[in-house]
Amino acid sequence: MRNTLLATGITLLTLVVSASAAPAAPVTYTFSQTGWFGGSFGDSLSGSFTGTPEPSGFILQGDLTAFAADFTLDGQYGSTTTETFGLVDLTLFSFEPGAFDFAASIPSTSARLCSGAAAAFGLCGGAGDAFGTFTIPHVKIGALVITNDIEITPNPATVTLVPPTPVPGPASVSVLLIGLLGLGTARRRA
Repeated sequence: MRNTLLATGITLLTLVVSASAAPAAPVTYTFSQTGWFGGSFGDSLSGSFTGTPEPSGFILQGDLTAFAADFTLDGQYGSTTTETFGLVDLTLFSFEPGAFDFAASIPSTSARLCSGAAAAFGLCGGAGDAFGTFTIPHVKIGALVITNDIEITPNPATVTLVPPTPVPGPASVSVLLIGLLGLGTARRRA
């Protein structure tokens, strides 16, 4: 009986230690932002990001492992063009549930894209007071040429967590094996 209690105690202690030592796992979110208007029609923003949350729940720029944002400009003649912003284009990023802010810039086209506070404070041009701003000095959409285009939206971005696929890690399997070994040893001695 005493050995069984000892084995159970060791198993529980191993579980607690391994659970508290586990680092935060990276999470992936998708986002979209609608209601854009300016020099073209029916524009849209969509993308995703992956990062490891800080203990506070925030994901900051240094916590990111992936970022992609596609801003699609729809022309009035059915032609579209898309500017794609990646992780290397980010100049500012911050996320916590309920607040999503980023600024990105593509040096080769001078395109700038902001969402959240970055747009509200005018970091991507425009007068601020918007939840999203996209600016580009020159863009061709089919036969349509737009210069000094500024697109804005009064709508905040919608951010959705991509559900993780649970996969037992090596630590979980190790804890299970140690626990079974401890129970087997205690049973043999009893």
